[in-house]
Amino acid sequence: SDNVTISTSTSGSTVTGANATGGLVGFAGGSTAIDTTFATGAVTGEDFVGGLVGLLSESSVVDSGAGGDVTGVFDVGGLVGQLEIVSTIDSSAALGAVMADSTVGGLVGNIQDSFITNTFATGQVTATNPDTSTGGLVGFASVADITNSFATGATISVDGAFVGASEAATYVENHFVSDTVSNGFGSDNDFNTGLATDITGGALIDLQTPTASGLADPDLFIGWDPTIWDFGDATQLPGLIIDVSGLIPGGAVFRDGDADGMLDPPPTP
Repeated sequence: SDNVTISTSTSGSTVTGANATGGLVGFAGGSTAIDTTFATGAVTGEDFVGGLVGLLSESSVVDSGAGGDVTGVFDVGGLVGQLEIVSTIDSSAALGAVMADSTVGGLVGNIQDSFITNTFATGQVTATNPDTSTGGLVGFASVADITNSFATGATISVDGAFVGASEAATYVENHFVSDTVSNGFGSDNDFNTGLATDITGGALIDLQTPTASGLADPDLFIGWDPTIWDFGDATQLPGLIIDVSGLIPGGAVFRDGDADGMLDPPPTP
């Protein structure tokens, strides 16, 4: 797609391709806007492979998600394979397991000169080459801003529980589960002087925060907007408040409270 809008759409198809392969769109460029859109099928490709979009360039994904397992070779992510050229992902999540050779992320494989805000990834991340840019949220981040996001699925062959490799990127108020991988950043990182590197690790039980009046524990998720995030109870991770317009059963909260890589069932009426 190029310079179009894709809205309130779903796909449950299994997708197999080569380069630029996605559960909904292979390549989105030229100011394409994708919102309130979900893909749940498994995706298999080679390079630039994502659960929702394979390659996102000069475009945006908002209020969307992917739940299928994603398998590829290079630049592979649970939601987007590669995010580039001032693209944005906002209020979106990925739950599927992600497996590739290198540059692998639970949400995005490779982000270049772009922005990620209010996101989470809970799928298991596996790399056959664990020393090459592999992270629970993002595999490789360059000249990027990542804000108010968390990752839980960095459990197998990952270099960093949050980001595998980072170059001139800024991080503000992010979190990761440190039960199995204690380091948030991988070993190959180049932080420029003055850039914020605000990520905090904690046990899963610590990130499943008790709440007071709908707000997060003051020691965690500082500055996270309660109109965007629902902080659940002491047994749940935060969930995104998304107007799904009937697309996803269970109402408006998109949550994987126990980090099992599956969307929580709707509450009992």
